[in-house]
Amino acid sequence: MSIDLKPSSGLNFNDFVKVSADVYPANSISALIRKLFLYLKAKKNKALVQKFSQEINQLGYGHIFQQEPSVFGNLIWPYIHKDWNVVERFSSITNHYSLLKNLPKFLDV
Repeated sequence: MSIDLKPSSGLNFNDFVKVSADVYPANSISALIRKLFLYLKAKKNKALVQKFSQEINQLGYGHIFQQEPSVFGNLIWPYIHKDWNVVERFSSITNHYSLLKNLPKFLDV
Protein backbone atom coordinates (compact mmCIF):
# COMPACT_ATOMS: atom_id res chain seq x y z
CA MET A 1 0.00 0.00 0.00
CA SER A 2 1.40 3.39 -0.94
CA ILE A 3 0.57 6.21 1.43
CA ASP A 4 1.90 9.69 0.76
CA LEU A 5 2.52 11.34 4.11
CA LYS A 6 5.52 13.47 3.23
CA PRO A 7 5.57 16.81 5.08
CA SER A 8 5.91 18.72 1.82
CA SER A 9 2.76 17.20 0.37
CA GLY A 10 0.60 17.65 3.45
CA LEU A 11 -1.58 14.96 4.87
CA ASN A 12 -4.16 13.47 2.56
CA PHE A 13 -6.97 12.19 4.74
CA ASN A 14 -8.30 10.05 1.91
CA ASP A 15 -5.25 7.92 2.68
CA PHE A 16 -6.83 7.10 6.03
CA VAL A 17 -9.55 5.23 4.17
CA LYS A 18 -6.73 3.00 2.84
CA VAL A 19 -5.06 2.86 6.24
CA SER A 20 -8.27 1.82 7.97
CA ALA A 21 -8.78 -0.93 5.38
CA ASP A 22 -5.25 -2.18 6.06
CA VAL A 23 -5.70 -2.04 9.83
CA TYR A 24 -9.13 -3.69 9.71
CA PRO A 25 -9.17 -5.87 6.55
CA ALA A 26 -12.34 -7.81 7.35
CA ASN A 27 -15.59 -6.92 5.61
CA SER A 28 -17.90 -7.27 8.59
CA ILE A 29 -20.15 -4.67 10.19
CA SER A 30 -17.86 -4.49 13.24
CA ALA A 31 -14.80 -3.97 10.99
CA LEU A 32 -16.65 -1.21 9.13
CA ILE A 33 -17.43 0.50 12.44
CA ARG A 34 -13.76 0.21 13.49
CA LYS A 35 -12.63 1.63 10.13
CA LEU A 36 -14.98 4.57 10.53
CA PHE A 37 -13.84 5.13 14.12
CA LEU A 38 -10.17 5.18 13.07
CA TYR A 39 -10.91 7.63 10.26
CA LEU A 40 -12.88 9.94 12.56
CA LYS A 41 -10.20 9.75 15.26
CA ALA A 42 -7.56 10.72 12.66
CA LYS A 43 -9.71 13.59 11.44
CA LYS A 44 -10.30 14.80 15.00
CA ASN A 45 -6.54 14.67 15.70
CA LYS A 46 -5.47 16.02 12.30
CA ALA A 47 -2.85 18.44 13.65
CA LEU A 48 -1.34 15.76 15.86
CA VAL A 49 -1.24 13.22 13.01
CA GLN A 50 0.41 15.79 10.73
CA LYS A 51 2.98 16.69 13.41
CA PHE A 52 3.71 13.00 14.03
CA SER A 53 4.15 12.24 10.32
CA GLN A 54 6.37 15.29 9.85
CA GLU A 55 8.59 14.36 12.80
CA ILE A 56 8.99 10.78 11.58
CA ASN A 57 9.77 12.02 8.06
CA GLN A 58 12.33 14.51 9.39
CA LEU A 59 14.08 11.67 11.21
CA GLY A 60 14.33 9.85 7.88
CA TYR A 61 11.85 7.10 8.67
CA GLY A 62 8.92 8.21 6.52
CA HIS A 63 9.03 4.86 4.74
CA ILE A 64 7.47 3.30 7.85
CA PHE A 65 4.10 4.71 6.78
CA GLN A 66 4.28 2.74 3.54
CA GLN A 67 5.67 -0.42 5.13
CA GLU A 68 3.48 -0.39 8.23
CA PRO A 69 0.51 1.96 7.83
CA SER A 70 -0.97 0.25 10.88
CA VAL A 71 1.29 2.52 12.98
CA PHE A 72 -1.68 4.88 12.81
CA GLY A 73 -3.69 2.29 14.69
CA ASN A 74 -2.05 3.84 17.73
CA LEU A 75 -4.62 6.60 17.41
CA ILE A 76 -6.95 4.15 19.16
CA TRP A 77 -4.84 1.20 20.33
CA PRO A 78 -2.88 1.18 23.57
CA TYR A 79 0.88 1.45 23.10
CA ILE A 80 3.23 0.40 25.91
CA HIS A 81 0.84 1.68 28.60
CA LYS A 82 -2.94 1.37 28.53
CA ASP A 83 -3.54 4.79 30.10
CA TRP A 84 -1.51 6.82 27.60
CA ASN A 85 -3.39 9.24 25.39
CA VAL A 86 -2.68 9.73 21.68
CA VAL A 87 -0.09 12.45 22.33
CA GLU A 88 1.88 10.16 24.67
CA ARG A 89 1.66 7.21 22.27
CA PHE A 90 2.86 9.20 19.26
CA SER A 91 5.56 10.87 21.35
CA SER A 92 6.84 7.47 22.46
CA ILE A 93 6.97 6.22 18.85
CA THR A 94 8.77 9.39 17.75
CA ASN A 95 11.26 9.01 20.61
CA HIS A 96 11.85 5.40 19.54
CA TYR A 97 12.79 6.47 16.02
CA SER A 98 14.88 9.32 17.39
CA LEU A 99 16.87 6.81 19.45
CA LEU A 100 17.32 4.63 16.35
CA LYS A 101 18.63 7.63 14.46
CA ASN A 102 21.37 8.11 17.05
CA LEU A 103 22.61 4.51 16.84
CA PRO A 104 25.76 3.76 14.87
CA LYS A 105 25.00 3.45 11.15
CA PHE A 106 25.68 -0.28 11.02
CA LEU A 107 22.76 -0.77 13.46
CA ASP A 108 20.37 1.54 11.54
CA VAL A 109 17.23 -0.03 10.07
